[in-house]
Amino acid sequence: MTAAPIVTLFREWQAAKSAEKAVCAITDDEDETDRAWLVRYEVEKRLMREPSRDAREWMLKLCAWTNFGDTDAPNAQESPQLWAEARALVGVST
Repeated sequence: MTAAPIVTLFREWQAAKSAEKAVCAITDDEDETDRAWLVRYEVEKRLMREPSRDAREWMLKLCAWTNFGDTDAPNAQESPQLWAEARALVGVST
């Protein structure tokens, strides 16, 4: 069975996050650390564009975007799709 797109992207995000941490551990070169950050960020943006099919997928998106709570979650103005999905998953209209 093929993994759902969000699950696949989340795994890609985990790999990109690990690679970023590894780069940051061995160098202070800003160009290299910025490149590693950008790779991770691009995966995060692709992940956030993918529609969630269930609550687990929604949480995977939120965990990646916030790096498991290390940063703030986007608000409804910054990420209307994310919060529309949340409302749909819990059965609340706008």
